Amino acid sequence: MHPVKTDAYAFFRSVIAQEKDGIQRPVLHETNFMEQFIVMPVSRNGQQQAFVVIGPTTKQTLSEQLCGKLLNDYGIPSE
Repeated sequence: MHPVKTDAYAFFRSVIAQEKDGIQRPVLHETNFMEQFIVMPVSRNGQQQAFVVIGPTTKQTLSEQLCGKLLNDYGIPSE
């Protein structure tokens, strides 16, 4: 799923924690790896119950050169 973080739960919890007042409406998040996803809160009776994550997606096609640069910048082995 993610080139650096292998625990999806921890990754999305860190995204949610970045919002100062919690997530009250859908939030578009973009990572340093050009991934984008939407985090949507699910509420029942005014109480936040869960989050739905839509994505990830990218807004551009990643070239082999750009992928190599990202791997190099973040010290990720190319294998």
